[in-house]
Amino acid sequence: MKKRKFLKLGIVGALVALVPAVGAGCNGNKPNKPDEPREDVNVTINQRNVELLVGQEKDIGEIATFTGTFDWVSSAPAVIAVEDGKVKALAEGSATISAVITVGGEEMTIDSFTVSAQVRRYGVTVDGVTTQYPFGTLMSTIVAELGRPSKPADAQYTYTFECWTREDGTALGEVERLEGNVTLVAKYTRTVNTYSVTVDGQEFTLEYGAFVTGVETPSKEDTDEFKYQFKGWFVAENGVATDRQWNMASTTVSGNVEIVSVFEAVPRSATVSVSLTGAGGGRADNAWTIVDGEGKEVAAGSGSVNAALAKGEYKLVVKIGNDYLGGEKNITVTADDLDGSITDSLALADNVWGTQGIEDFEATYSEEDGYGVHISTKEYKKPLYTLKPVLKNGSMIKFSLKFGEKMSRSILDESVNVVETVDPYFKVMVDG
Repeated sequence: MKKRKFLKLGIVGALVALVPAVGAGCNGNKPNKPDEPREDVNVTINQRNVELLVGQEKDIGEIATFTGTFDWVSSAPAVIAVEDGKVKALAEGSATISAVITVGGEEMTIDSFTVSAQVRRYGVTVDGVTTQYPFGTLMSTIVAELGRPSKPADAQYTYTFECWTREDGTALGEVERLEGNVTLVAKYTRTVNTYSVTVDGQEFTLEYGAFVTGVETPSKEDTDEFKYQFKGWFVAENGVATDRQWNMASTTVSGNVEIVSVFEAVPRSATVSVSLTGAGGGRADNAWTIVDGEGKEVAAGSGSVNAALAKGEYKLVVKIGNDYLGGEKNITVTADDLDGSITDSLALADNVWGTQGIEDFEATYSEEDGYGVHISTKEYKKPLYTLKPVLKNGSMIKFSLKFGEKMSRSILDESVNVVETVDPYFKVMVDG
């Protein structure tokens, strides 16, 4: 504590009478002798409460006016120090600063004021949360408290914490201290993720965003039943293709994935064409049906016969005018015929006579519309031919039907003379 003689004048706030001084002053001045006259000591406090931040100082002359010789004494010099006519805040807290004289070996307080010191604090903001720290705190201390944060990986990157930086990305100094509000940002290094990709059992390890390359377009061996056409690549789950297609030219890797090739099974067949010839072959109303070995219909149409047939045994049935059987033909498609064509022909009669046996026909008598004998097959009841009655002595002649292969049909009188030649393949004999 130093004793200084102040000559600065101001408004008198306190007047202390002269008293003998005892002992020598700390500033090295000679002690006043008891019989020496004393200077008047006048102290006026202009500011009773002074607030400082730690590290700040203030001239006492700005706080008080005074004359005379005396000492300024701090009640807590470790907090508020008095030095060279100034008060200086060293630590957080408060102290009373007194003007003191010594009389008869005892200190006497003339007047005093209070100085409070606060630590200057600044905000450190991280992820929107602000924490206050004292001015001058080492930044290394602050970041040590913040620790090493983590950032969840995303599909593309895995993140590893590197350091803390300012918001603008500038690094913190090794011995840098907090001198103002600051926002800190965690800096991460990122690593591109890799994924397992399986293509038809072939395994690859590829980075996020990579294309699957080096895979050739596959093929699948045809069978007698199907021809396999490559449909594309599809994402699979447990080896089973889903409906999510994978385009090797545009789809990139974004996770572990299984990819499989998908083929479309196209039934194999031969194109069968049968030309219908003969007397009934040119009719547009010819109806045809193709059945398989189990009698199941596999194709049908009218007019010309054209059908796609798989490997197997078939039967072609043609009906003339869609009424009676015109002809049949067995068709065989072999493995060698698949994806090719088979051309054949079938001769048709112009009516049913040449394709049925006598057991397939029946004759009925009717007088409707002036007709007599109606000839039809047992399967197709529509009359195929009707014989007009022939009278003999005013009575109906009885008819008998006889059939023979490629035989001309004739209507004969009782003298066995030909009276009319009509359609081929059967003849009518007059009985009686």
